Amino acid sequence: MSNKKNDRRDKLKLLGEGNDYDRYFREKAPALFTPLIEKRLGFRIIHSQALQDKIVKTLEREVDFLYKIKSDTGKEMLLHIEFQTKKDYEMIYRMQEYHALIYSKYKLLIKHVVVYLGTNKSKMITTLPDDGVFTSYELICLNEIDPAEFLDSDVPEMVSLAVLGNCDKEQLSEIFDLTVNKLKLILEQEKLSFAYVDQLTLLLRLRTLDNKIIKKLEDMPITYDIEKDILYQRGMTKGKVEGKVEESKLQKAKREAEIELLVI
Repeated sequence: MSNKKNDRRDKLKLLGEGNDYDRYFREKAPALFTPLIEKRLGFRIIHSQALQDKIVKTLEREVDFLYKIKSDTGKEMLLHIEFQTKKDYEMIYRMQEYHALIYSKYKLLIKHVVVYLGTNKSKMITTLPDDGVFTSYELICLNEIDPAEFLDSDVPEMVSLAVLGNCDKEQLSEIFDLTVNKLKLILEQEKLSFAYVDQLTLLLRLRTLDNKIIKKLEDMPITYDIEKDILYQRGMTKGKVEGKVEESKLQKAKREAEIELLVI
């Protein structure tokens, strides 16, 4: 087997490990969520703005009191009590955080109580507005969507999702061929770029691959833009630095020679 095929086989093994999927879908989110979300949820996205990437994953919150209780009806629940000495108009949102953290751990009904100890009349709100209450989320299962829906798109990232659509294992090879052909048509390329081959490889690792598809991936003719290769870029940067160093040495030697001539 050629070195090229060995490299491709190694990449097939490596792609999809670690945070590759998270990274891929974050990068492709704008191209993916607009047509996919609009169609599934039934509304148009007029404007979007990316917010900060990182949201705090852990909240260091210590509750005042948390008990597991049983009512006179025999129902088990949690009783959460907070003592508040001052008016806190953000209290409702703190309690929302507490609720999410406590419920995710114990999976029991929670009764929240805040005991206000201040002297002034409290105007703290005790109920979230309707749009602040979390009750459900929308679930989009790509494996329930007809691959034809993705193949009808003119957005390359959407087309690539066809390999994750609703098809039998035996149909996957045909869907793969249709996906590659549609990508070539959209991108107006005879050969897919290295990036799109990697993209398909990554997505296909979410499916059980037979040897037929693995061989197709290994044998795919690709175009490779070497100037976008990170090693090439590092090499160019290093070359520029070394070039500047050599140039500096020559200039220094030249100046020293000129000084020697002047002394003579």
